[in-house]
Amino acid sequence: MKIKCISCGRDVNLDHRVFEDYEGPVKCFSCSTMMEMKTMRGLVDSLSFLRGIDQTGVGEPVRQNVGPRVHQQS
Repeated sequence: MKIKCISCGRDVNLDHRVFEDYEGPVKCFSCSTMMEMKTMRGLVDSLSFLRGIDQTGVGEPVRQNVGPRVHQQS
């Protein structure tokens, strides 16, 4: 099975039986975007950005709807 990365549009090869009935994270190895995927009987049921992590792959919480950051000088 192949899917298109929802960030960069490149193919993500998921040619393994484990992905026939799967729910969990998938990483695009071209741009490192983490996606949440659910498949049933070898067909994609849903695909979205994985919530709760920074898309740089560092693992920090995603910051949404926040104003500009103000850095204090020491």
